[in-house]
Amino acid sequence: MYLPDAQSSSALIPPFRFAICERGLSRGAYPTLLNMRFLAMKRLRTIVSLVPERPTCDVLDFCREHDITSHHFCVPKYTESVSITKEQVIKILQIIIDPSTLPCYVHCLDGVNVTGVVFACLRKLQNWVRSSIINEFCRFTFGREMSVEEVQFLDDFDGEVVVPREVPDWLWNGANVVKHSSIKLCQLASDPLDEQGGGNLSALGTHTAPAVVDLVENGVDRSRLTYFDLLLSKDPELGEDRVRHGRSKEIFPVHIRAMALESSTAITYRTRMLSLDDI
Repeated sequence: MYLPDAQSSSALIPPFRFAICERGLSRGAYPTLLNMRFLAMKRLRTIVSLVPERPTCDVLDFCREHDITSHHFCVPKYTESVSITKEQVIKILQIIIDPSTLPCYVHCLDGVNVTGVVFACLRKLQNWVRSSIINEFCRFTFGREMSVEEVQFLDDFDGEVVVPREVPDWLWNGANVVKHSSIKLCQLASDPLDEQGGGNLSALGTHTAPAVVDLVENGVDRSRLTYFDLLLSKDPELGEDRVRHGRSKEIFPVHIRAMALESSTAITYRTRMLSLDDI
């Protein structure tokens, strides 16, 4: 059981190099007993430890007492080269972009290079420009520039990151996407289109982005046909143009809304659909 000494029990002392990076997501160095009260105030759900050895008993006891999930990734101490692997970074990103794990604290031994590489890859996932990623990295390195190996790791990072159905609002403004300019994405879904005739997406999590886009665009094509069939129908039971248009609009966008996706095809047809609002 962790027992902060009496002198420090009333003090709120953050871990060395502690920083809030996003709402519910923070980083820093290895927490000590002096930091436990501060971390308790953060109401953490998750602590991710990027260290060579298993977290200390103090950290594990703290996690148990506060119902915090502890994730340990065995990462060697930084020695002038990148010590974390791409596979480890992918797993860490999948933890910290899941809203159910937040608030989350990510730390390595000193809160600099190992943690810095992880957050650099997170920024890449967030579509930050390269120069901004490097500038943020250097804020934690006392002005030392990102090493050639670290820059190369960032540039080469393409992952295949599994994206949860819901993401934090600081990731893509909270909109779940299936395509990224340089990182492969896999999306977890629970067949959101089945009830609307959009096809089975139970295996969506195993598809890469191009396959998912094809699947959704096919659904959009089917919806488009249904939409214009209804719109142009001469069936008197369907009522006037505005009524037919209203009923058609309920069918057409369901595929797009269900996926929270705006593909180029979807945008084209949505624009076309909305332009009919004044008929």
